[in-house]
Amino acid sequence: MAERNTKSLVRVYVKAELLFAKLANVLEQYEDFGILCSVGSLDLLVGDCCRTPASSEASLKALQNKRRDAEKLADSIKVDCIRVSLKPLKASLKDHFQRVHDTLILVIKRTMMEDITEVFFFLSQKEILPPLGGYVSAGVGRKACQKASVCRGHCYRTEKLAPN
Repeated sequence: MAERNTKSLVRVYVKAELLFAKLANVLEQYEDFGILCSVGSLDLLVGDCCRTPASSEASLKALQNKRRDAEKLADSIKVDCIRVSLKPLKASLKDHFQRVHDTLILVIKRTMMEDITEVFFFLSQKEILPPLGGYVSAGVGRKACQKASVCRGHCYRTEKLAPN
């Protein structure tokens, strides 16, 4: 049977190769979105990218732009006789963008707390302000202060701190 239909079989294989090439092009089109979903540790990535307020603001704007781009994606794409659904990709992107947004806000808050704690610690050592404890107990709390890298166990102290 294969010997009698050699020309037809060759045509089928050529058309299949063309179809798979078109599908590979579709895959390349959406590869950037797929890479976004495969990022492992968001804390490390966001922490490395957002070291300054300007970079944090730029990251938030870029995230909003990527969200808009993802919302514009079609639900499915038809490539010749095959329909490729993009709904799983869109759902994954929506979830991932929310996780990135939450992590970005968390990193911004953490950075602010570290900066505030460092400023209060510096000012309390220069005797410009009373010791940090009174300010920490007002809103920050001991656990939050101890999580900051500049905490030196001074929370809730009432005596003046000796310089290190």
